[in-house]
Amino acid sequence: MRKIVADEGWANSRGILLALLDTPLGPWFPEDLLPWLVFLDTEINPKTGEILEAAVLVSRGLLGEPHVEAISRSSEEGGFVAPSQVSALLSRAIATGRSLSGALGWGGRNCWLVGHNIIAFELPGLRERGVRIPDIPVIDTLELSLITEPLRSRHSLDAEHTAEGDERANLKRFEELDAVWLSLDPSEFLWHMRWNPPVSV
Repeated sequence: MRKIVADEGWANSRGILLALLDTPLGPWFPEDLLPWLVFLDTEINPKTGEILEAAVLVSRGLLGEPHVEAISRSSEEGGFVAPSQVSALLSRAIATGRSLSGALGWGGRNCWLVGHNIIAFELPGLRERGVRIPDIPVIDTLELSLITEPLRSRHSLDAEHTAEGDERANLKRFEELDAVWLSLDPSEFLWHMRWNPPVSV
C-alpha cells in the first residue's frame, strides 16, 4: 500500500478509505469509487442468546447523511417482533443480498462491513444463530481504537445501548479515529482489514 499524504484542506474522513483502497490521493478522486460502509450492531440477550435488535447504518464513504434501518422486538411499523423473528429477518435480508431495507446491496465488491468489537462478538454470534454473512471486508473499530490510541482510558462507545444508538456512536468514533489514521503508515492498517470466510450455501 502507498503512503497516503493529504493535500491541505482534503477531507480527513477519506484517510482510512483511500489507504485501504490503495489509491493515489488527489482532490479529483471520484466520490462514486468510495465504498459503501455498512455499520452493523446487534443487541443479544445474554441469557437466551436471542437477537433482540439489529441495526444497519449505511454511508457512502463518510459523505452525507447515513441511511439507517433497524429491526427490533417492538417495531412501530410492524408491531411486536419476537426475538427469533429478528434473527430470521436479519438472516433473510443478508442472504438475499440486500440491506435490511433492500435499498443497498450487501456483498457487493465495493461494500465494507464496520462494527465495534464486530470480529470477536458480532460475527461469531450471528453465525451461531444461522445468520449468513457475505464475503466482504470487515473493519473493527475497537481493534483500530486499541492500536491507534493505546493510552486512551476507555475504548467503549458512548451510546444508549440500543442497536441504532450504538451504530450512530460507532460512526462518530470512526470519524474521530480517521484523523489519527492519516498520521499512520498504511502498513499498520493491514491486520485490521479482515475478510469473512466464504459463505457456504
